[in-house]
Amino acid sequence: MRDGDFPQDGSDDLEGQLSANPGYAVAQLGRALETSLSHPDPETRRRAEARVSRWREVLRGMHRGSLKIGSSAPVPGTPSWVTLEVVQGGFATGRLSASGPLLRHEIETLGRLGHPVPGDVNEARGLLNAHFLSTDGMAELEAMLASGDYRLDLPEEGALLALAWLLREGHTDRALALVATLGPWLGKLRLYPVPGANPESGSPGVFLQPVRDTVADLERVPVAVGRLAERETLLVWMPLFDRMVGLFLETVEGEPPQVEMGGDGRPVRRDDDSWPLSGGWPCQHYPDGWSDRAGDLLAEYRRSRLEHRLCRRPERRSSNFTVLRRCLKTCVENPSELDGREVGRVRRVLAHVLAKRGEPTSPGCRELRRSQEHQAKLPTKGELASVVAGRLRTLSPAGAVHDPATLLVPVTASEERESGVSAGAAIPPAVGSMVLRSWQAPLDRLVAEGVVSSSEVLARLIPQLSAATLAAGLPGPDLRRLHSALHRAFQNRRSLLLLNLQRQVRLADLPWVACINDLGTEDELGREAARSLLREMVILALTAFPETIFPNKLVQQFRLLSRKAGLSLPWVEEVAADIFMGVFTLKYQRAAQIAGKLLGGSLYAAYYDIDYGVIAGLDDAGRPAGKTPVAKEFSALCLRRSKAGPDSGPGYRSVAVNGTVLEQQQILTTHNLAPAVAGLDLDAELRPHLPAMVRTCFTAVCRDLGRIRSLKGIKNAAYAWRQMVFYLALMPTDEVARFLSWAGDEVEDGPEGLRRRLRPLLEGVATAARGEAPPREGGHPAGRRFLGWTASGTHWLSL
Repeated sequence: MRDGDFPQDGSDDLEGQLSANPGYAVAQLGRALETSLSHPDPETRRRAEARVSRWREVLRGMHRGSLKIGSSAPVPGTPSWVTLEVVQGGFATGRLSASGPLLRHEIETLGRLGHPVPGDVNEARGLLNAHFLSTDGMAELEAMLASGDYRLDLPEEGALLALAWLLREGHTDRALALVATLGPWLGKLRLYPVPGANPESGSPGVFLQPVRDTVADLERVPVAVGRLAERETLLVWMPLFDRMVGLFLETVEGEPPQVEMGGDGRPVRRDDDSWPLSGGWPCQHYPDGWSDRAGDLLAEYRRSRLEHRLCRRPERRSSNFTVLRRCLKTCVENPSELDGREVGRVRRVLAHVLAKRGEPTSPGCRELRRSQEHQAKLPTKGELASVVAGRLRTLSPAGAVHDPATLLVPVTASEERESGVSAGAAIPPAVGSMVLRSWQAPLDRLVAEGVVSSSEVLARLIPQLSAATLAAGLPGPDLRRLHSALHRAFQNRRSLLLLNLQRQVRLADLPWVACINDLGTEDELGREAARSLLREMVILALTAFPETIFPNKLVQQFRLLSRKAGLSLPWVEEVAADIFMGVFTLKYQRAAQIAGKLLGGSLYAAYYDIDYGVIAGLDDAGRPAGKTPVAKEFSALCLRRSKAGPDSGPGYRSVAVNGTVLEQQQILTTHNLAPAVAGLDLDAELRPHLPAMVRTCFTAVCRDLGRIRSLKGIKNAAYAWRQMVFYLALMPTDEVARFLSWAGDEVEDGPEGLRRRLRPLLEGVATAARGEAPPREGGHPAGRRFLGWTASGTHWLSL
């Protein structure tokens, strides 16, 4: 469970301790290696090379035993509170995030202190930590605390700030205990903050990333080499080609060469594949000064080719450009070497050029070239992204964008002089959407504008709102500001892959946070603020993204706010099927019992054939003290409902079987929906939104099942379907009937394959609306229950 809330000691209720399989890491290394070698984009290859390096470290550590993947402290000798570099899947590489090469502000501080930069990074960190532990350093930290002029990118960077506050406020014993804990790490970790303004302070609203990250994104917009090559062709080589055509036309005796045209306005070929030409021949006479002008053009070509190398046409052996250029060179240097075959090729080129667009000086050809020149000068997305990046550099790198419209105006005349990008060029929407990543605005506004596009993105932003609420009650604005910064920085920690019912490290587990957490006081005002924010965020998540379950990062934020609000709500995480231990903790049972109070006898209970009375009677209160608080009876119920059988051997441990058990848990608990609605009393506020929410869910199901039917797509569709059934259970009977009528019409208007899959699913909901349970299997008039996992082979929806 990657983001679980299980106790750390899970061995009492397990038959054996699981360890991570290196096969996943090997597969990820293979994918990264393939990308690093074959992807056409250099930047993508560079990022893939970095992933290759990280995955090699993971595998090397697993092989040598220097990494214990699956543990909450996977690096032996390193406490769990140290932030680790974690790659996809929760695998730690062994690197400590607060170590590594010196950062710019560290080098600047060493210079300010008169220290040459040591060759040993650990020696440099020791010097810096020693400085901040000195009298002068503590004074600097106290000034930062008072002004808020600091930034924490990692929670370790707030450790000495917490120490400075403790000493300033007279908490000497706590400060000495903290120094003892941090002592072994003074020569390894950055325990001091980044100087500079707090990016989130001073303005309302939230934003996805600071300006510096958006500038970096804009700078990484790839150069459109194809567009640049086309521009080079139109602005450099075509004008040269037209001048060569003009020069050769001056050498023609009689009428210019012509090719016979067909009725369709295109040149025709003879049966022998030759072109019927008429008119005069080139290279018959040379006007005065012709050779000098031709020589100048050839010299210009050579100079241009040194500067412009993107387009290959000027040197392609069979191209018209090459045919004319080589013949022109011969005419200038030694006209007597011309042969009839070469002159004939020039004649054919001239005939086709004149048939296509007329002589270079003709109105039609000039208009075509003007149009092509205009098109060629249109800037690429990368060039416009570079212009916008320049505008953003005038803002605070750690700050946000407050008025994106001023940054997205067309290119100005001064910018044209600096960048060469045409004044008046509009900024494309793709570049504008990148700027909006740094737009600071109310969260609901960012959701409405599409900046926040998923529940996962929402989870990244909530800490900016919840940080101050969670810090309420701590003594003094300096400590509250520090706690808020620590809370936000803690979100940069990636969750570890955990086995054997261990839990993730929490903010309160960090030694410097533990020293200050219990210094605060709780009051009703703080609890009400937390409850209000929690209700607001849950409603926003449900109405904006009704088709998706709450991601684990969002669940973590909801749990923190619940505790602050004094609410005992059993928020549950999504458990990964590949590391499921076969049992659930008591909070899952509690969540199912809350769901039963809300949904007993409802459409939801009928659809999934749930006897919530049985769940209400489950009791695991008799477990011995010290054991892991698992809900054995609830876990057994989920196993029975999954139809996986009672065997707990290797078959039970398979991913597919685990998935079916986990799905039954999600069905019984509603995966946070019922505890949220009932525990926060959201029914009345959600009711006006429910019709739109169920339609959004149904549309998501149609989208997922209409694509290539992968197991992941089917699982996501099943999530959305379950969410939809839950919302339907809260709606009046007549609104349910209206939805079924609308959904039926949508299905009948869709493709046959989608109709075949969705008809039995809708019939199953209609059956549940009558109070009956639809069957698990298909081919029945009552329809079919939609389950996302199967342990018996291929899922029927993928056929």
